[in-house]
Amino acid sequence: MRLRSLVLCSLAVTLVATTPTAWAAAARRPKPVCNLVVDGKGDGHSTVFPLVESDTLDILGADVATGPKTLVAVARMVSTDGTGDNVAMLGTKVNMQMTIMGEHFTFTRRRKAGTTEAYEYTFSGGPLLKASATKTAITWVIDRKLIKGLAKKNQKISGLSVTTVPFSGNADAATSLKTYTDKYPSCVKAA
Repeated sequence: MRLRSLVLCSLAVTLVATTPTAWAAAARRPKPVCNLVVDGKGDGHSTVFPLVESDTLDILGADVATGPKTLVAVARMVSTDGTGDNVAMLGTKVNMQMTIMGEHFTFTRRRKAGTTEAYEYTFSGGPLLKASATKTAITWVIDRKLIKGLAKKNQKISGLSVTTVPFSGNADAATSLKTYTDKYPSCVKAA
């Protein structure tokens, strides 16, 4: 009987002592970073020819995330679908730029002039692992080893911006003073 009381008492003390620690750890989990770049809708028109407008030139925002193996960049647009879009048929480009330890990088999605809806995805620092587009977002994925600055812990990604370019001149541009810390939780998922 005495042994049972001793065991129950020890169990109760252990539960009381560890529960606040578990609660505190859960409360300290960082909130994911979202909407690092934000831009208003309705300004996707050429700076050279203001009447030249397209939803494929209209930026809404952007995010970035890093994981142990990849860096993911996402540009959100009003539309990425250039089907039947006369401006897109003249050729368009979306650039997403960022700076890591003083080194500048650019992700690009380009549609050449013509009726063929073919897009070319590139990264200024090397090959892409993957690139794709949904109806409203463009995603680029690279191996994080391509960026030497990410070899050090807790590096900041800054200088985030997205620009769109129709056949001539610029169209929409969105920049941010916000930074992203390497491997910090984000709305965007990186491997």
